[in-house]
Amino acid sequence: MSDSVTVTMRIDKGLKTQSQKILDSMGLDMTSAFTIFLKEVVRTGAIPFIVRSDYCTGKMILSKEDFEDILDKHRMAVESGDFITLEQLMSKNE
Repeated sequence: MSDSVTVTMRIDKGLKTQSQKILDSMGLDMTSAFTIFLKEVVRTGAIPFIVRSDYCTGKMILSKEDFEDILDKHRMAVESGDFITLEQLMSKNE
């Protein structure tokens, strides 16, 4: 990897614990997950999902429709063979 920097963030302890369990099950660490996210931000010039505020709870949510649209998009990419592996994604821009 080219010049690396350390990024320090404050996040809710429970959120970190929950997300770490999910990432572990996927074979990813937190650094890899954030790297994937940031590469997608750079590639698209946008956050790779729609962020909305739930006014009742104040929590950020992804609508069911948006979630289904994302799933459909990725399902179509897999079916058409138009996708890359995690290793290919991680090796780009190194």
